[in-house]
Amino acid sequence: MWQGMAVADLYNPQTYAELIKKVGFTINSVEDLTPDWGIILKERLAKYRKLREETQQAGTPAGHDAFYESYVRFVDLVNEAVLGGGRFAGEKPK
Repeated sequence: MWQGMAVADLYNPQTYAELIKKVGFTINSVEDLTPDWGIILKERLAKYRKLREETQQAGTPAGHDAFYESYVRFVDLVNEAVLGGGRFAGEKPK
């Protein structure tokens, strides 16, 4: 999966919340954005596929295949809720 993509540590929402608390913030809300990102990523992937097809038809390189393959896998993982995203709101106490 990671060939062609940047690699970062991945944490579940609870771990992210703990990290935020650890640096002195309180957590006001946590919102799971995984379903929203699933839709956005599917739309972006469809556009990316169309661009790849257009460039191939024009006889030009379609882009980096390893990135494409890892991006397809990434979109699948988000839509399967294996990976996700969230929005955290908090405050730093005075």
